[in-house]
Amino acid sequence: MDKEKFLNKVNIEDKSLLLDIYNKAILAEKTGKQLFSSYFCTNNICKASCELAHFLNLKIDIAGVFKDAERQIIGFNVYDIEDFPVVLAKISYNSKFVNLEHKDFLGALTSLGIKREKMGDLVLKQNNCYVPIYDDLYEYINMNLNHIAKAPCRIEKMDLKTQVIPEFNFQEKSIIVSSNRADSIVASLCNISRTKALDFIESSKVFVDYDEVKSKNKEICIGSIVTIRGYGKFKMDSFIGETAKGRIKILFKKFI
Repeated sequence: MDKEKFLNKVNIEDKSLLLDIYNKAILAEKTGKQLFSSYFCTNNICKASCELAHFLNLKIDIAGVFKDAERQIIGFNVYDIEDFPVVLAKISYNSKFVNLEHKDFLGALTSLGIKREKMGDLVLKQNNCYVPIYDDLYEYINMNLNHIAKAPCRIEKMDLKTQVIPEFNFQEKSIIVSSNRADSIVASLCNISRTKALDFIESSKVFVDYDEVKSKNKEICIGSIVTIRGYGKFKMDSFIGETAKGRIKILFKKFI
């Protein structure tokens, strides 16, 4: 697989993310060394990287710490892959006077000059936020992150082998649709008309596995992540069955 073909496999503006992966894979194949992506990658990039690894006859593995992680580090090697350069940071605060949200933690971290791509998914549990980061960033965050919004905070490193790793919170949503086309799925998830769903698609508000949906006819598959701006992010979990009239019952899980 040549460079241009790989770079065009994923529809993202910043092609440097893909170029980093391509160069790491080529170098791993040439040297036999274990190498990792410089960024946490979304599922669409991970899928393209699996094709590249297969073409180069390389082992590939991904690590995002959490079950169902959407942002993961990619590793390439000729042999089995070990010791990903990732740690799980636990950020704790006192919620007596403030209730912090995902955007508060993300904003505090990026205000330190840390790019979003250098962090994995953020999982909030009670008064804690758990975020995977590259291991060489931990001490910098530990030294410089003192507050989230106006709430004092403290940081600690989780032991991935002995401590319980939190999981995402989901809200289940069952829908009944005539097909698994994008316009039908979006209409049911948002409780809007198919015409309004088409407006969302044409306004660049709908993404599947982080790729913009450009056609109402795009079919959405099990395991896909559907992001609808203003409505949230949903994982297509399973087909439940069919109605007597042949309509499809599908279970989605909304990230909350």
